[in-house]
Amino acid sequence: MGMSSVCSNLLRRKTVVTSSLHHTNLTRSLGLLGAIAIGIGSSLGIGTFVITSYAIQNVAGPSFVISVIIAGVANLLAGLAYAENSARLPRAGSAYFYTYVALGELCGFVVGWHLLLENVIAAAIAAKAWSQYVNFITNGTISSAFQLHQMNIASRENSIFVETPDIMALLIALVVSCLSFARAKYTVMASMVLVMLNGLIIVCFVCIGYLHVDHNNWTGGLGFFAHGFSGVLYGAALLMPVFSGTETITVAVEETREPSKTTPTTIMYSICVCSIVYFCIATAATLALPMSPSMHLTDLPHMLDALHIYGASSFIAVGGLIGLMASLLGQICGIPRLLYAMSVDKLMFDRFSHITPKGGLTPYGAIIAGMFVSVISVFVKLEALLQIVSIGTLIAYTMVSISVICFRYQPDTDCLGLYIEYRDIDEDSVLNHINLFHTSQLNGSSQSSTNSSARDFYYEFQNQRENCRDSQDCEHTNSRQGLQSINCLPSKISNTANGSVTSLLTTPLSDLSTPSRKSWLRTAIGLIVFILVSILLCTLLKISELFKSVNSWLILLIIFIVLVALVVSIAVVASQAQHRTKLHFRLPYVPCIPMMSIFINIFLIATLPSEAWIRFAVWTVLGLLMYCAYGYRSSQMSRCTDNVVILSEMAN
Repeated sequence: MGMSSVCSNLLRRKTVVTSSLHHTNLTRSLGLLGAIAIGIGSSLGIGTFVITSYAIQNVAGPSFVISVIIAGVANLLAGLAYAENSARLPRAGSAYFYTYVALGELCGFVVGWHLLLENVIAAAIAAKAWSQYVNFITNGTISSAFQLHQMNIASRENSIFVETPDIMALLIALVVSCLSFARAKYTVMASMVLVMLNGLIIVCFVCIGYLHVDHNNWTGGLGFFAHGFSGVLYGAALLMPVFSGTETITVAVEETREPSKTTPTTIMYSICVCSIVYFCIATAATLALPMSPSMHLTDLPHMLDALHIYGASSFIAVGGLIGLMASLLGQICGIPRLLYAMSVDKLMFDRFSHITPKGGLTPYGAIIAGMFVSVISVFVKLEALLQIVSIGTLIAYTMVSISVICFRYQPDTDCLGLYIEYRDIDEDSVLNHINLFHTSQLNGSSQSSTNSSARDFYYEFQNQRENCRDSQDCEHTNSRQGLQSINCLPSKISNTANGSVTSLLTTPLSDLSTPSRKSWLRTAIGLIVFILVSILLCTLLKISELFKSVNSWLILLIIFIVLVALVVSIAVVASQAQHRTKLHFRLPYVPCIPMMSIFINIFLIATLPSEAWIRFAVWTVLGLLMYCAYGYRSSQMSRCTDNVVILSEMAN
């Protein structure tokens, strides 16, 4: 096999049949409220009762309030990209699936591989924090009892490993893993109860904090920017993976009713609710609690003791247990669903894609998740986990924003996505709704063909589909030629040249049709230049210690040139033709919003410590070994490609 063939296989994109997007072997039991509960529950507990205290003490100080705002904006931009992709491709897998379809198999596998570890680390953080809150409520009785019967682990001062195993974290991780075996509707019921109880306790905490505001806590001591602006950015990066539960929502899309409508709405509601909650908690905690070197990760309950509100600290600690339980449940439940999506594509072992007779996932994925979460939570320090938790989510957010641009500008994705949900192109009733659009009209209007032409077109498309179905064993793939022969689904097309009523730039008259290979090449070049220039700018700011040493005219000139290059690359991409297929949710101001999201994510990635990069490198190498040993040869797309080659040789 030649090098060109290997590269082609690494970049092969998953093809999708539009009519099969609504088909799933899982039971659709999630409604809007249930999906919101899972999203909020999986993130709010960790962000409120762990990361807030850690970031205020060690990372940002009172300026953590600004970190919340930056993280909220970054999550909103990324959430909009997730919303369009979930409306276009309502399939399990989230960022992994979107990247696989848009950018190819290797990129998709790497994103999915890192999201698996990200969920495991987030679940381990919840388990260890839960153990610490239990220790706080019992005044250290339980931890002391366990330490009497344990051998200390040899550990250096700067080691990532704990001195004594955290047995309480092990027990809660195993219990929640067993609870995740239940069907989705029971998990949703538990999440809704936990989220409501947690919400009541958070409201009490915020009210108490606002009643004891002291502005000296922002102005005294080290000041508002206690750790500089770099601490503000790092605090925002810490919040990203647990801000709104976007990944948890989209990874369970196949268990959601009317996912093309429900999932985008759920994402927006979750982001708005979490933004308000985090801002209120951050302001209440920083205004009511003075900075202290003795602060601990469980000092949200301690704050009430410092304010002489005795007894209420245990009440807030119980809220921490409830919130962390919801987060642990949501994070662990997301791991089997991501394994399921990768297993369906044959990039993971087949056992993870097995379905129970009642339409639920088999427990294999939850067992694996519980094992990894338990091991990490027992032996690794909580502070070490917090330092490496964000990089996978930031990379996934970046790839999702890139995939939005790819779906809009690639010449072979014009029919990718459903406008009318659950409409099956195989059914005879759809024959009356098929319209062939003549894209040569400069005003973007459509002209319907006759019924006989539509029927002939339909049967021709069906023949192409059947040829590909005979050559593979999965309903999710189809020949690219079959997809290219359709302009779009029913006549829901905007009247602007690039298909968006909010477009900032219009295309020349010669490019008013759908994207071509030339326009896609210009788009790809502009996007690559934008990413490289963004990395260069972040590197310059990192070298200059994030604004502190930017006093040289040479550095300022370079930064100005880089900013001009960013604007020019955005203008180049925005001037190209887009696809006009209208979805249930369509991201406005493309490509400006997704490119802004890409820049912010790259900027936040640059603020992460070296430990995060070491984790990224090691886990990537392990993932590539896994892919080369199993995924590359067993991939579903590999089988489809081989069968197409065989049929082509037989035809010749």
